[in-house]
Amino acid sequence: MNPLEAIKKQIADNINKELGNKLTKAETLVYPPQKEMGDLSLPCFELAKFIKKAPNEVALELKEKLKLNKEISEIKIAGPYLNFFVNKTLLIEKTIKKIKKENDKYGNNKSGDKKKVMVEYSNVNTHKQYHVGHLRNICYGDSVNKILKANGYKSIPVSYV
Repeated sequence: MNPLEAIKKQIADNINKELGNKLTKAETLVYPPQKEMGDLSLPCFELAKFIKKAPNEVALELKEKLKLNKEISEIKIAGPYLNFFVNKTLLIEKTIKKIKKENDKYGNNKSGDKKKVMVEYSNVNTHKQYHVGHLRNICYGDSVNKILKANGYKSIPVSYV
């Protein structure tokens, strides 16, 4: 799990702890439309349905209950949204530490679940002159192949001459 996902999970866990129920998931947190609003945002509409209060009241109550920690430097309310400001220095330190630890495996995951995918991309045409467009397509196809493999797919590259 990357450091930002860990922070999102921690926020969701803290909210659930305060509510005494597992109503919030890390996936519920979204990115605000403007960076001045925060780094992560919790829309309180769904929570309001369960708690039976207005979304802006839920946001206000949560802001009062939640405590700042070393990962979260500030919490602000914007109507029915609870906005979180992440300590970027700490996030960068954790990310760099994770990159150093995992090296070439950083960012790899198993979301593809070993599903087979065939990636077909062009190569040089034997009846035409070789040009930079061919190189672009070869690089693009190879990149897609590597991205799929890094995400757990069994990628099969096919290049027709």
